[in-house]
Amino acid sequence: MRVALQANERAEMFANKLLRLGNRETDTVQSPDYVSLLNFGTPAENIDILLDRIYPQIHSNYENHTWLMQRAILAPHNDSVRQINKLLAKKLPTQTHTYTAINSVVDEEQAVQFPVKFINSIEVSGLPPHVLDLKCGNKATGAHEWHKVYHPKL
Repeated sequence: MRVALQANERAEMFANKLLRLGNRETDTVQSPDYVSLLNFGTPAENIDILLDRIYPQIHSNYENHTWLMQRAILAPHNDSVRQINKLLAKKLPTQTHTYTAINSVVDEEQAVQFPVKFINSIEVSGLPPHVLDLKCGNKATGAHEWHKVYHPKL
């Protein structure tokens, strides 16, 4: 495993906990609706406190790739991941660029079969959402590093 090669004791302990969880060998409190993990990860009262604990001073460290690679938040659902990403993006001091998908259909008669609001609400894994907000650039120079970010072709 990659964790063992890094010789990071905390990362190895966390990886072993994940493996024990996957093998149903960990200390858990189970119910039909959820699994509560005991002594697992970094507990926090709310999402903002969690973000501040995992990504302290992200506004000044967001360009440090080594610092970023040492941090992660695991979430069980894509909706939770999107919410966390939006909250973290708000903390970055760079300008937001918003792209909106173009709505069109090949056959004009099919346009009335699917409400636009419904189509715009669909978020498929691997595809950007209807409204895509990107943040990039260097806060010190204001230069945009578009070559490092995937952006949709218009």
